Amino acid sequence: MRKDLTGLRFTNLTAIARVEGCRKGKWICRCDCGVEKKVADWFLIHGKTRSCGCLVVSTNRRLRLRHGHASNGHSPEYQAWNHARNRCYNPNDPRYPVYGGRGITMCERWLDSFDNFLSDMGVKPDSKLTLDRKDNDGNYDPKNCRWATRKVQASNTTHNHLLTVDGKTQTISEWSAESGVKQGTIWARVCRRKWDHKKAVTHQPIKPSDKSKYAFHR
Repeated sequence: MRKDLTGLRFTNLTAIARVEGCRKGKWICRCDCGVEKKVADWFLIHGKTRSCGCLVVSTNRRLRLRHGHASNGHSPEYQAWNHARNRCYNPNDPRYPVYGGRGITMCERWLDSFDNFLSDMGVKPDSKLTLDRKDNDGNYDPKNCRWATRKVQASNTTHNHLLTVDGKTQTISEWSAESGVKQGTIWARVCRRKWDHKKAVTHQPIKPSDKSKYAFHR
């Protein structure tokens, strides 16, 4: 039996009524700004959704106005911090399903403070570096984050991304060793092309020597 959240407040949201017929337990919530939206109870209880979206907007505006590093909204460090927050807390972000949707969060010290983020991470030592989590299943916090090259990030993602096939869960690198499909191929299938895990792991790529079999003959 799911908990009755009627009347409970979650930062800027107040739960009004349960959405009838929804198996996942969604609630109609009213934001302090007056907007109503449907939110899953899990996201409310665990603090992943705290407003209709206006809280992030107002925080961004406030930071841009008061913090010289983000005065024009284009500081690389600010963008890295802001994009990470959106991936974790904004359901409209394209990458939300593989971040916030699977439980990835940002520590309280950073969540509403770009100052703290910049103090902990520092300015990027090289423009080619991006914000990376050492543990791909870990959260955004000072102990788990670093400035890294995209090559290092791809390797980290490939080795730590978990896939489940027929009830068996392994990392991409482990599935690659078992199936013979290259790690990069599996990662691209799952993260970019959105293949289901079983097909991504088991489907063998066409070898160059076999491509002639599928060529059109004129």
